[in-house]
Amino acid sequence: MLTKSEKTKEQIKQVFVELMKEKGFEHIKVTDIARKAHINRGTFYLHYIDKFDLLNQLEMEIINQIKTILDSGMNELFAPHNHTEDNQMNDPAYLVTEKVLEYLYTEADFITVIISDKGDPHFLNQAKELFRDIVNMELLKQKGTDTYLAGIPQDYAEEIFLGGIINIIVHWLRKGTPESPKAIAELITLTRHMTPVDILEL
Repeated sequence: MLTKSEKTKEQIKQVFVELMKEKGFEHIKVTDIARKAHINRGTFYLHYIDKFDLLNQLEMEIINQIKTILDSGMNELFAPHNHTEDNQMNDPAYLVTEKVLEYLYTEADFITVIISDKGDPHFLNQAKELFRDIVNMELLKQKGTDTYLAGIPQDYAEEIFLGGIINIIVHWLRKGTPESPKAIAELITLTRHMTPVDILEL
């Protein structure tokens, strides 16, 4: 059961999301949040310094939860695995990806508005940096180096690896998450073993 403080913060969050959808973050005032949440400004300031602090705290909750999920599964994620359609659901990469997507699904309302032009243009870069840091740390642990395939510049290799996954997730969120987290996890896991030529069936 949520405490009174937790209920208030959840109400503030819901109202904040609604206001961002209506008018965009830049045009929101603390007065707007307090009025719509049926609280006084003093109650808001008990929890947050200002609207920027509110945004930052909510974003960091998302980032930290994703980091926790990824940290708990990175050893398995990079473990050797014989990929076939039959054993895909036992693939560690699939299991970790599904956990991340299940969490994002529960926060889809907030994340979708944050990554829109009414939210925070820097959030996706924060998420990408998180993925990059975790992957590079795991590469260093597994290989003794954080470099990717020889012959491909590091920055391009990172974009190829991370960009594809993040773009699929962002596309899914912006569509309104019509597919289940399980379906998107299967898609990401399947396509990570494919080249663009494979996908085009050329």
